[in-house]
Amino acid sequence: MARSRSQSDVTSKRRRTSSRSDNRDVIADISDVLPAQQSAQHGLDILAQVCTSQLHLHGGSETTSKDDHTYCGAEEAQPVPTQTFHKPLTQHALSTDGQCFYYTGVPTVILFHFLFSWIMPFAAKFTLRRSDDKFSYQSLRRSGRRRVLLSLMDEFLLTLIRIRQGFDVIHLSYLFGVSPSHVSKTFNTWVFILYNAFNPLFIWPSQALVRNNLPASFKAYPRTRVVIDCTEFYVQKPFRPLAQRATWSHYKHANTFKLLVGIMPSGAFTFLSDLYSGSTSDIDIVKKSGFIDKIEEGDDVMADRGFNIRHLLLPRKATLNIPAFTRGKQLSKKAGSHSRRIAAVRIHVKRAIRRL
Repeated sequence: MARSRSQSDVTSKRRRTSSRSDNRDVIADISDVLPAQQSAQHGLDILAQVCTSQLHLHGGSETTSKDDHTYCGAEEAQPVPTQTFHKPLTQHALSTDGQCFYYTGVPTVILFHFLFSWIMPFAAKFTLRRSDDKFSYQSLRRSGRRRVLLSLMDEFLLTLIRIRQGFDVIHLSYLFGVSPSHVSKTFNTWVFILYNAFNPLFIWPSQALVRNNLPASFKAYPRTRVVIDCTEFYVQKPFRPLAQRATWSHYKHANTFKLLVGIMPSGAFTFLSDLYSGSTSDIDIVKKSGFIDKIEEGDDVMADRGFNIRHLLLPRKATLNIPAFTRGKQLSKKAGSHSRRIAAVRIHVKRAIRRL
């Protein structure tokens, strides 16, 4: 028995020595055949053969399985999809009403498809443009690169997700499987499309229409035509010092753009101004936005204390309804009750702003 064991050990040593020799021969033969400019895949094949030979030495295995390649770190390379990431996101975002509202702000999937079917004929006429291009209906209808990476529905979904969630272009480029520049072009073009498509829906209702749809909470203020307030949107800090100073908001303590919002007492949007820098006062925005031009005789405008625009409404024979000023003193019982009633009904404009 001892003699047979010694013979077995000698045979095993010879086999290992022969395997090492064969391993060196294999590497020498491959290095002679392969040219200097060899691809990475051939390098992985060489590494796999070396690891397999080492595995034979340690384990005495005569065959090589797929697990051996995995053990040696030379697993077969799998193709990485480049333009299929957006499909799962599209299916997931439109799978339920809750997901649709979370990603896009549209309450239901049916309403999303309705909006897309309504705007699709209008959007199909346009081509993607860079952010530095001058947007106009005529310029967007000129010849340009055709859409080949994303469908119209994907572009519409991408735009709504960016507006709703505020994802940056790099994150959206990964989610939809396109380049960041393509995301930027898509978003800039669709913002222009949506603005021109939905802008006619913002109408200034007549006095009769407003009063016929007056909620019960406004019965104490029957002449209210519009409730106004300003809201601000955070923006990235500008590079230039002058732009930093212009967009700095002392109220938000950040760089912002400011927007004047007007709603009916029933809660429907009736006025949206252009965006102004965060340092612009509320009164200046009222003057520059053209809001005063829409006021008629007998109207009553409800606002916050910061909108002391009574001198702008008097020439049009309109009135202003704002909470009383304390002026460093305690409000009287009558003034305090008046301010609380106004605050109770002004909450509607705050809720409307949260829907933006």
